[in-house]
Amino acid sequence: MTTKEDVWFHWERNATITPIFMCMEAWAEPTTKYHGTPWPTTICIWKNDLISWNNENEDFYNMGRVLVENFLKNGWSKFEDEINTEARKIAQFMKDSNNSGGMSEQELVKKFRELHDLWIRWFLLGVTEPVGVYGERVLEDLSKDKKDFSLLTTPVRKSFSRREFEDLLQIKSDQELEAHAKNYSWLHNNYFTTEVLGKEFFEEELKKIREKYPDPEQYLLEIEKKDEELVLEKEKAMNELGFNEEQRNLVKLMEFFAWFQDYRKEYTMKMLHYVDRLLEAIGKYHEFSLKEMKHTIPREIFENKFDKKLIQKRMAHFMVIWNSNDAKFEFLIDEDEIERKKVEIFGQKQHTKEIIEIEGSIANKGRVKGRAFVTMSAHDAKNIKQGEILVTSMTSPDFIIAIKRAAAIVTNEGGILCHAAVVSREFGVPCIVGTRNATHLIKTGDLIEVDGNHGFVRILKN
Repeated sequence: MTTKEDVWFHWERNATITPIFMCMEAWAEPTTKYHGTPWPTTICIWKNDLISWNNENEDFYNMGRVLVENFLKNGWSKFEDEINTEARKIAQFMKDSNNSGGMSEQELVKKFRELHDLWIRWFLLGVTEPVGVYGERVLEDLSKDKKDFSLLTTPVRKSFSRREFEDLLQIKSDQELEAHAKNYSWLHNNYFTTEVLGKEFFEEELKKIREKYPDPEQYLLEIEKKDEELVLEKEKAMNELGFNEEQRNLVKLMEFFAWFQDYRKEYTMKMLHYVDRLLEAIGKYHEFSLKEMKHTIPREIFENKFDKKLIQKRMAHFMVIWNSNDAKFEFLIDEDEIERKKVEIFGQKQHTKEIIEIEGSIANKGRVKGRAFVTMSAHDAKNIKQGEILVTSMTSPDFIIAIKRAAAIVTNEGGILCHAAVVSREFGVPCIVGTRNATHLIKTGDLIEVDGNHGFVRILKN
C-alpha cells in the first residue's frame, strides 16, 4: 500500500536560501515557456541550516514523461548545443569577474544580476530530475531484474569527479599540481558553504591515492577497459531484452541526462564561489554578514531592500511554496504557521516501526558489511573513516572525499541520474539509492550490510 510518505520526493541537505531560491525561480514560470510544461508544485523548508526540498513523485513522473517524449521525437542535439553555449557564457563571466575588487555597491549589484540571470538560464535547461524519475520507471518495467536495470542505467560518460581523480593520478610535477589546484579549486563548494582548495590539499590527496594505486598507468588502462566492456554489456543486455529503436534511444537519452546532471553540478559549484563573493561584498555596505546575505531573496538585493529581523527569522525557520496551479510563490516565517502547513501538506508524522531490512535500488553492485556513518552534511562527511558506510539523504560532488573512503553508500533519495549512482559505479563502491528512510532508521555506529546485488540494506546490530 502506498503511504503519504511514499508520495513525496524529499531532498535534505545543509543549504542557505539564496542559491536554492534562484533554482526555484528558474523552475517557475520560465520552465513552462521553454519546455511547454510547468515545474510541479514545490515545498522548501529551511530550519537551522537544513533544507527539505519536496515534490510529489507523480508530478515529477508526469513532467518527465512530457520532456522525454519530446526529446525522443525531436532529438536532443540542439538542446546539448544550448547547454554548451550557456556553459561558455558562465565561463566567460567567471573569467571577467576574477578581478572585480573595488567595485561600488551599484556595480556589485549589477554583477550579481548578471550572475543571477546566468543561474536562471542554467537551471531552466537543467530539468534533469523529472526526466530521471520517468526514465527510471520505464526502464525498470522493461528490465527483467535489478541487475539488468542497474546495467542499463549506468552512465557511459565520465563525471567530473572521475576526471579530476584521473587528472590527479597522472600528475608528475609541481607545476602540474599547481595547475590542477587552479582547475579544481571549487571542488568542495555547495549550497551551504564555499572554499578555495589550494595546492596543499591536492598534494595530500595525491599522496593518498598513490599509496592505493602505486601503478597509476596500469590502473587507468584497467578502468578504460572496464568502460569499453560496459558499452558492450549494455548492448548485449538490450539485445537480449529485445529493445526496439525507441527503447534504445531512451537508454541513450538517460545516458545524456546522467552526464548533464553532473555537468550542471560542475558549473553550479563554480558559480557558487561568485555568488558568495558578491553577496559578501554587497553585505559589507549594509553591515550584514555573508550568512545573513545568503538568506536574502534576489529581488531584495536588486531593490536594495534589506530587513535584518526578517532575515534572522528566515535563518531560524522559513517555508517557500511554489504553486504551479496559481504560478506564484508563498512565503511563511511564523513557526506555528509553518508547522500547520506541514501537517496540511504531508500529514501527521507517523511512528516508524522497527525495521531491520531496508529496500532500495541498486546503483552499483557489491556486498559489504561495516559501521554506518550517518550525516546530511558534506562537511561532516569528511570525517568518515576508511571502511565505514556513508548513509545520507543524497550525495553531491562535495561528498567525494567521503565517497573515496566509504566502503559503501546508502541514500534516502536518488535514482538513475543521481550523483551517488554515477560516482559509485566509477569508483567501484557498492551503492543503494532510493531507500526513502535510511537516515531515519540507521544510526551512526550501527553495524549494517549493504547488499548491492539484491538491493537491500540490513541492520545487523545497533
